[in-house]
Amino acid sequence: MDEMDETGGQRPVKRETARLADLPVEGLPADAPDTPSAATDPPAGEPEPERAAHDPGAERGPRAVMEAYASALRAGDAGLAADLYAANGLLTSADERLSGRDGITGWHEDLLARGAVEARPSGQGNDTGRLEVSSPAGRFVVELAFDASGRIGTARWLTHDEAAQPQEQRERTAT
Repeated sequence: MDEMDETGGQRPVKRETARLADLPVEGLPADAPDTPSAATDPPAGEPEPERAAHDPGAERGPRAVMEAYASALRAGDAGLAADLYAANGLLTSADERLSGRDGITGWHEDLLARGAVEARPSGQGNDTGRLEVSSPAGRFVVELAFDASGRIGTARWLTHDEAAQPQEQRERTAT
């Protein structure tokens, strides 16, 4: 039975956060990292897009994947940029909604065929990130959301005007 405090209410439960963090989680992708990392943890060393995309043992914290994605865009490598997405990842822009790496690769090929792209991380949360991108196609804010394996689950390519609007006022895309 729960203990009561002096006012007759239940005493606060002391959480065992460390123990709970070690409980197994079912349904994670096979390439999910073994150890968690906070989004604000800086990646160790230079971004390694090739390794982040293909090596299950690679650093896949949000910051590392954002850096790898920005690096792949700057290098003009559409395939590598798309390989950082989850197999069923989603990319939305003002006029497109693409799901899966094949469509996402084609979208990046079209973007990168127009000329050099500059990209840099500009913000992050625990499972989200934000890039500033400048390209011949325009200037964009890219909002990234990561899945449990550390891959890009969703990328929203927004114009600066769209990104400046509150979330609830942005145009919604049909599913």
